[in-house]
Amino acid sequence: MDTVKNFLAVQNSITHIKAYKKKSVTNFFHDELTVSKWIEKGIFYSIEILEVLFLVKKKDGFDSLFFIASSINELQVSLPLLVNRFPDSIFVTDLIVKEANSEIISVFKQHYFNEYTSLVRMSRMVSNPSLNFELKINLKEASINQIDEINSLFVKYFDPMAEQLPNKLDLITWVESGSLLVYEIDSKICGFIIYDLNGVSLYLRYWFVHPDYREQKIGSFLFNYFLYKGKNTKRQLFWVIKTNENAIKRYRHYGFIEEKMYNFVMINRNKKYER
Repeated sequence: MDTVKNFLAVQNSITHIKAYKKKSVTNFFHDELTVSKWIEKGIFYSIEILEVLFLVKKKDGFDSLFFIASSINELQVSLPLLVNRFPDSIFVTDLIVKEANSEIISVFKQHYFNEYTSLVRMSRMVSNPSLNFELKINLKEASINQIDEINSLFVKYFDPMAEQLPNKLDLITWVESGSLLVYEIDSKICGFIIYDLNGVSLYLRYWFVHPDYREQKIGSFLFNYFLYKGKNTKRQLFWVIKTNENAIKRYRHYGFIEEKMYNFVMINRNKKYER
């Protein structure tokens, strides 16, 4: 694999793949700012095999795999060549599809990949803009000096293969925008919530309660705060693990419904996500 030198090199390679003028397929949708951070850290690599550009972001213990293929047939040919060329690499890839039986999932399953976990997107249209919410002094906007503590909670309690975890720069961005809030008891972070407000849509990024403080209604308080923040938006949405049936039932109670939008997390190992 070659180290990616700049974002322009990625764009040029993508243009080359699309020049074949077939029905291209991809799971690479990252913007220049995000990719430039990876390049600066020296963790972003590329390899072109036949009519497919594979991009790899190095992580601790595994590699996030992206692809831009001139067609799904070309992906079917090139994928086993990639895996066989790097037999020691643990590749994890996210496939966003509108159908659970999508052809692209079959391609990966045919060539050494298994489903690690899968998520479904849930959303609701806002129908109660007059929602009331009683704030508590425990809930505060996170500060820059809490970044390390929040990051350590991600490292300890989140699965980096199942969820695309933020880095410290992401956390700083959310802190500066006021979109990262923490719930504190005796100056200890017991939970947090992170969201993105994009026009008339509110996207719940992360919602967490420390195991030592569960069953204390902190989680429901944080979720209700999310609903309150979105009272003037048109749409609220988030992703949830498909097998987490209890959570899905709870979200339905709030008026959320499952969309025909799925994220299949595939891995070239015989390994499954464990909650």
